[in-house]
Amino acid sequence: MATYKYSSNDVQRNRPTQEALTANKAISVSDAGKDQNSSGGSHTHTLPELNANYVGLTYRFRNTGTAGTHGVTVSPHADNKIVGAFTLAASVVTAASSGAGALDKDIINTAGTSIYGDWVELTAISSTEWAICGSQGIWAFES
Repeated sequence: MATYKYSSNDVQRNRPTQEALTANKAISVSDAGKDQNSSGGSHTHTLPELNANYVGLTYRFRNTGTAGTHGVTVSPHADNKIVGAFTLAASVVTAASSGAGALDKDIINTAGTSIYGDWVELTAISSTEWAICGSQGIWAFES
C-alpha cells in the first residue's frame, strides 16, 4: 500500500506535500508520497534503488517549468526498470518488451513538447520494477 505525506492532518484539507526541484535530484525513500515539481531547466531525477522493503513506494513528478522549454527525465536505478505504457491521443507508447520494460531506461517528458502541469505517477510493484500508474502529457521511453 502506498504511503502519502500530507501537509495537514485536517481531513478537509489533506493534500500531498509539494517539493520544488530546480536541479537534478537523487530521489530518496523519504521523498515517497510527495509531489516532485520540477522547473528551472531540464532535469533528471533518479529513483532510489528498489528492494523488497520498498514495494508500494509512490512518487509523482510534475513539470512546472515553462511550456516547450523545460523537460523532465525520470531515471530508475541501473538494476531497476519502469514498466507499463503511456496513452498519447490515439496511440499508446509502451515500455520495451511489450510493456515489461528494460533495465536502466528512463522516461522522458521532452522539453519541446512539454506543457506546464505534465505529470507521471510511479509505484514500486516489485523489488526491481516501477509501474506507471497515471500520466498527463507526452512522455517517451529511452530507447
